[in-house]
Amino acid sequence: MRKFLLDIDWLTIFPVLAITIMGLIILISFNINGVPDVNQALIIKHIISIFIGLIIAIIISQIDYRVFATLIQPFFFGISSLLILVLIFGVKINGSKSWFALGQLNLQPGEFAKIVIVLIVAHYVSRYYHKLNNFFLILLSLLPVLIIVSLI
Repeated sequence: MRKFLLDIDWLTIFPVLAITIMGLIILISFNINGVPDVNQALIIKHIISIFIGLIIAIIISQIDYRVFATLIQPFFFGISSLLILVLIFGVKINGSKSWFALGQLNLQPGEFAKIVIVLIVAHYVSRYYHKLNNFFLILLSLLPVLIIVSLI
């Protein structure tokens, strides 16, 4: 357990956690001052989301980054499928039909698409860095990004 705690990238986790806690404090102050649509249920949902996000971040930080390079194609096809499905079966929230309603949880695949875009571009640049002086190859690298962005 001690080795696990020492392997966590605390220099990344702490600033993110600090900003998240500041957001929670602001949300609580809105509730105290009677801002409409900010209630205790929203605050509890936010706290649960913070803990879930922290656990996911710690787990992902323990994975060797090279594993993600082998998952680029499944990530691309997975997120593309989710974005197509949300266009068909998604619900409209705040004027945008880009959400899946899963009970009390609303899921927006576009948020995961941002992560996949970063992984795709990072993989392409790391694999073809020696050929990036070719304008055609740079445009070719943007094709998967264009597909994902057009579905959002």
